[in-house]
Amino acid sequence: MAKMTDDALLKHLQSNEDDAAQYVGHVGDQRLASMREYYREPYPGDSELDGWSQIVTSEVQDTVEWILPELLDVFTSSDQAVSFEPVTQEDVNGAAQATDACNYVFYKQNNGFLMLYTAFKDALISQNCAVMWRTVTETVRDVQEVQGAPAEVLAMLEEQGYEIEAASPVMGAVVPLFNAKVAKKVEKKKVNVEAFPPEQLIIKRGWTSPLLHDCPYVARVMPVTLSELKQMGFKVDASDLRASQDVFSESNTEEYRLTRTDGSYTHEDDNVDSEDDSLATGYLRIEYVLVDYDGDGIAERRLIHRLEGRILSNEETDHVQIATTSPVLNHHRWD
Repeated sequence: MAKMTDDALLKHLQSNEDDAAQYVGHVGDQRLASMREYYREPYPGDSELDGWSQIVTSEVQDTVEWILPELLDVFTSSDQAVSFEPVTQEDVNGAAQATDACNYVFYKQNNGFLMLYTAFKDALISQNCAVMWRTVTETVRDVQEVQGAPAEVLAMLEEQGYEIEAASPVMGAVVPLFNAKVAKKVEKKKVNVEAFPPEQLIIKRGWTSPLLHDCPYVARVMPVTLSELKQMGFKVDASDLRASQDVFSESNTEEYRLTRTDGSYTHEDDNVDSEDDSLATGYLRIEYVLVDYDGDGIAERRLIHRLEGRILSNEETDHVQIATTSPVLNHHRWD
């Protein structure tokens, strides 16, 4: 069998995306109804019924807020969100290191409490939650203040990649000394754990489990800026990004969520980035797909970053870095 071409892979991904979006789209109306009930919105049609009460009770919101503390207490009552238990004597040190590392990532590199709170609240209100973990690279400025340094030290810092932004001689020094401010850009990697809006998650039609590690197609369709894509290492033009469309551009759930936060959001009015290309917005697909890309007759898991019609990266991976669940699990149904 021949290796799959990039054009064939792109067509395969677009077909899976369209089918998965249609499959999970029916959940949108249920999520919207649940969110309206939580926020005590008027019932549809009430204004047309003269003589009917306009009062909307708060049982949904009260119940969600009553359950949340109990759920959070299970995970946050100690300083360990997760603990690895050794199986043999040889596993003791490794288990302790894994426990420390994961709790550092969860509580120090990320706001673990806020992530749990958001995920549980999404699940209780919107029927599903979605959590993603991925390694991200951040470019930051390392700024150093140097006091009383000879010229040789400044030259050494320049060799290390620092740029001298300001330097002034130390008055009265026997030998030439300088006070200086030096800076350079450095890349820092971290594991980002994020509870993202569940309407951004699409999965293969008919998937029957909240566990996604074996699902043939799982994707997150997320809004990004050109600046964020460049920080991820992708070379993209602002026009390419603006051309990428949201698979849920007609999603009532997304519109309602954004309206609740800024009061009057519409897709048509979202043009604040028009003058600054670094803030140009579009939609990135992070896709986990089972496909026989190398032509060996065996489908392998691949992680693909894609704009609507352009593949940005394509690499093999061993797991889906998205977890989801629901407070009420329906047998033989993902949702």
